[in-house]
Amino acid sequence: MIFLQPETCLTRVETWLTMMYHALTMNPPDEKWQERAKGLLKAELARRHISYRNLADRLGAIGVRDNERNIANKMSRGSFTAAFFVACLDAIDCRVLRLKEDE
Repeated sequence: MIFLQPETCLTRVETWLTMMYHALTMNPPDEKWQERAKGLLKAELARRHISYRNLADRLGAIGVRDNERNIANKMSRGSFTAAFFVACLDAIDCRVLRLKEDE
């Protein structure tokens, strides 16, 4: 079994996020997908009764500096990065994300 140092894992995540960023900026996502990502994140926040202010505090606790106003603006536009999306899910301790409700 191979064990990776935390720095190696972070480097791989950063590389993946950079590739995703470039892919998204070269081929901007459809407004439909932006709305879906925004809806997923809003639903997870509502499910846990977490405000934007509380989210900002939780993000700060994991080393992501943001404030309530910036978060509100990002959520309003729905055009946030994959890195922001994943950081938010991690900050609110979301381990499973349902993309569709069971029918």
